[in-house]
This record gives sequence, structure tokens and C-alpha cells, in this order.
Amino acid sequence: MNSNENSEQELVEVARETLDRGVTELDSKTTDRLRRIRVAAVEQAGAASPRWFAVHRWATAGGIAAFAVLVVAVSLWVSQPRRIQPPGQVDDIEILAAREHLDIYEDMEFYRWLADK
Repeated sequence: MNSNENSEQELVEVARETLDRGVTELDSKTTDRLRRIRVAAVEQAGAASPRWFAVHRWATAGGIAAFAVLVVAVSLWVSQPRRIQPPGQVDDIEILAAREHLDIYEDMEFYRWLADK
């Protein structure tokens, strides 16, 4: 043991002796009052009181947080802007994708001239 532990041990012993001597010198009125306070504290500690760190409170908070995240995710998913292509480009894409009768479009000027006559 080093000197620091020795001085700490001596301090604990002196404090214990002083407190023990103070307890033995108490009058009966003070002793009865302390006993009633102790009994009341034990009864109050045994009574069910709501706790801030109880599991059901954390489960409720977690449920509310999960619901809030769900609402935000759905609202962002629903509110995404739609990409709308201009009508002219859609027609051209459909013609190229079909690959049918492309030779008609090669002579388009002739058919326009024929339609005008």
C-alpha cells in the first residue's frame, strides 16, 4: 500500500467513528423521526411510479419516429415530378421503334405533294 491509500483508509476510519458516535448520541425523538422518514422513503420507492427510461416510452417514441419516416418517404415518392416528353419526339420514337414501312417516310415529300393535288 502506498501512502495515498493509507491516508484514505485513515480518513474513512475517522469518518466512520465520528458518524457512529453521532448515531449513538441521538435522542429518542430524533431517532423516531428518522425511522418514520426511512419507512416513508422505502414505501414510496416500492410504489409504481412512471419512469422516463421505461421500455414502453422508448417503444412509443420509436414507433412515432418510424411512422414519421414512413410519411416523409411516401410523400417524397409520390411528389416526384413526372418526365413528360414533347409530343413530336414521342411520334418520332414510335416510328423508329416500329421499324415497319420506313420506305414510306423516305418519299414523304412525294406523298405530301400528292395529298395537296
